[in-house]
Amino acid sequence: MGPSCAPLPSDQSLIAVAVDERSNRVFVATWDPMDGSGRPIGRGSVSVLDARSGSLLRTIPVGKKPRAIAVDEQRGRALVANGEETVPVGNGWEWVPDWLWR
Repeated sequence: MGPSCAPLPSDQSLIAVAVDERSNRVFVATWDPMDGSGRPIGRGSVSVLDARSGSLLRTIPVGKKPRAIAVDEQRGRALVANGEETVPVGNGWEWVPDWLWR
């Protein structure tokens, strides 16, 4: 049996998972608890796990509703698609692989 992963807090909802095989990282997007109408109360986050050990490396706050994660293994970046707010970045398109621009 392989290593177990760091547990998620019981009040968070797992939304998306992406794996960067090159860096052995797993990205897990979660939402904070919901209010009575089903809207997240706090901010969403992306947890970065070590794929070999399952240990939590860091947690990155993102907008309220992260929906998906894409990984660009060549550049070592992950992009979080957010359903409610924008996540501030310098150039929101710099993650797009060069071959997509052609």
